[in-house]
This record gives sequence, C-alpha cells and structure tokens, in this order.
Amino acid sequence: MLLPLFFMTKIIGLFVGQERWNAPPLVGRHCRRHACGALVCGLRLSPRRCVAAAAGRLGSVGAADGSRARLGSTRPQDNRPMTPRIVELQTRDFSAFAEYLNDHISDNGAEGQPLFQPIARIDCHFAGEKAAGFRRALDVVPPNPGWRRAWVALSGEDRIVGHADLRAHPAPCMEHRCLLGMGVHRQWRRSGLGQRLLNAAIEWAQADQQMAWIDLQVIASNHAAVRLYERAGFTGAGLVQDCFRVDGRQVDYLSMALPVQAR
Repeated sequence: MLLPLFFMTKIIGLFVGQERWNAPPLVGRHCRRHACGALVCGLRLSPRRCVAAAAGRLGSVGAADGSRARLGSTRPQDNRPMTPRIVELQTRDFSAFAEYLNDHISDNGAEGQPLFQPIARIDCHFAGEKAAGFRRALDVVPPNPGWRRAWVALSGEDRIVGHADLRAHPAPCMEHRCLLGMGVHRQWRRSGLGQRLLNAAIEWAQADQQMAWIDLQVIASNHAAVRLYERAGFTGAGLVQDCFRVDGRQVDYLSMALPVQAR
C-alpha cells in the first residue's frame, strides 16, 4: 500500500502545485504566462517575486530543468512588432527605399484605399526617371536648388515601413520654404508612425535657421492625412476644386503650410 500511496501523493502534488517531477520538462509544455505578466517555465513565484517580476526588477530565475528563464521580455505581450526606429535615408540604402516606395504607391486609389497622389492607376509606380531624380536630389546640399532630405521608418527586421521627405521648391526665391511628402506602409497605418515621421521632418526644418515654412499639398478627400497635418499645426492655405481628373474622378487639392521658426 505504501508504493501506490507515494504515487498518489506525487500526482496530487502536481495538480495543486506543491510537487514537481525531477525529469526535465518537454520544451514549451510548462511555459505559461503568470498572473503578474511574467513568462514562467515550470516556476512558482512567491508574492514578493511576483510583484518584482511585474515591475521588471527580476532579470531571470531558475527553471525546473536548471535553465534560466527570462522575465519581462522586451517584446510586447500581444506579439505586435516592435516600434520602428526613424533614421535619415542614406544613398547606399536607396535600392531598398525604391522597392518600398514602388509597393507603397501601388496602393494609390486601389480598392479600399484612398487616393493620396493625383496619379492614374496605370502610372502608380516608382521607377525610371522618378527614382533617378529622387536619388540625385539626396546628394544636393541645402539650400542649393533641387535638394532633398528623407527619413525612413525601419521595422525590427530593418524593413522600410514608412518615410517622410522634404525637398526644395522648384520656383526661384523660395529658399526659405520647402515641400513635404510622406507615406506609411499599409500594415502600419493608424499606428502613430505617420506622426513620428512627420515630427522628424519638422525637427530637421526647425534646426535650419534659413527654413521658415513647410508646405504640402494633399488630396482633400484624404481625410486621415488632413487630420494628421492639422494635429501637427499645419493650416489650410487654399483649396483648388476639381484640380485634377484622375481615372474619371474630380479631385480637389488642398494646400497647407506650417511655420517652423518664430516670426
């Protein structure tokens, strides 16, 4: 009777958490999320260690098989991608940027997507002279005519998922103003990434004492973009009704401007 009683004690102990088999657990079988949010592998946390784990004060604790289980992973618990980082676009990375932008502009006016460029569907691509001109402008130093600066958002895999760029006005005597362009990959829209990219461009312009204004043009029906610019402080400078006719649609064009230096 003693031997069966011993095994019964072990089995009951496993269910109530008082005992643990000494054999190494199967990979992932005992991994679970504790109430405090810590990822534990066959572990029982005391109340004090539970609070410490929730506050991120515990680096690692021993698992049942003697390994070290990390508490407080830097990856969000909902498994969303990590927040992209914003960096200035370098010419050596232009091929990857051109590939991203070509994919991005393919969404223009597509089914379920807003029209964000006054371009017909058949012309929604970024290649040839468009890409070559953008690339050449990155080498021009402001305030020389034709300059351009760009910033990109890089995901955890260093994949480009958004951009913002400032460029010189083509007209003369406008060196104190620049034009804004930007876009966000379809999977990152409405995530706050557009605001971060816009902030990077604005901060660059504010640091240039010769730059007084950022101008932009936006399709008036692209309400999400208009709201983004308004939150950043841009104000309307004029609306041209029926400015373009794109694939049979009448398109209104809204000009907006932001002062970047105290006047």
